[in-house]
Amino acid sequence: RRMAAVQELATLQLAAASGLDGSPRDAALSPSRYASRLIAELGEHAGFSEAEIAEASTDAAAAEQYTPLSEEAFCRSLAKLRRIFDVKALLEAFLAEVRKEDATLA
Repeated sequence: RRMAAVQELATLQLAAASGLDGSPRDAALSPSRYASRLIAELGEHAGFSEAEIAEASTDAAAAEQYTPLSEEAFCRSLAKLRRIFDVKALLEAFLAEVRKEDATLA
C-alpha cells in the first residue's frame, strides 16, 4: 500500500508540473484530474494496478477536461513519471533502512 501511495504522489507531482500537451497551464486547471487521466492512460505501462486504472477511468470530469495523450506525449509522460518514481532507488532506500534496523537489533 505504501508503494501505491508513493506512486500516486509521483503522478500528482508530474500532473502539477505539466499538462497533457506539455504546457504548465493545462495541469494548473486541475492536477488531481490530470493525475486521474495519466493513470487511466499510462496504466499498466507505469505499474498501476487494474483497480487504480479502473478507478481513474471512471473520472468523467478528467476525461472531459483533457484530451487523450498523443503517442509522443504518452512516451514523454511515461518517461517523466519513471524519472520521478524511481523504483530501484526506493527499494535501495528501503533495504538500507532494514539493514540499519537489523544492525541496531543485533
